[in-house]
Amino acid sequence: MDIVVSGHTHAYLRGESNRVTYTVIGGAGGNIDTDRVANWKFFEKVANEHHFVIMKANRCELLWSAYSTDNKLLDSFTKKTDKCK
Repeated sequence: MDIVVSGHTHAYLRGESNRVTYTVIGGAGGNIDTDRVANWKFFEKVANEHHFVIMKANRCELLWSAYSTDNKLLDSFTKKTDKCK
């Protein structure tokens, strides 16, 4: 497994452990969670605002971009697969 995409928490978070990228994508509506995510030190990127994510995938890589609702880039990364090394 290369990436885990989850939701429910109303914030954007991204972190990595053992070469697996973990994300929380929960900024499409509702009240933004600030207190619950403040103590999650595992995550390198945190955005406490409404957002959306665009993922583009091909055989060798996943291109990931997270944007605020006013189209400001919040985070981006590229995840390459082992198949193309």
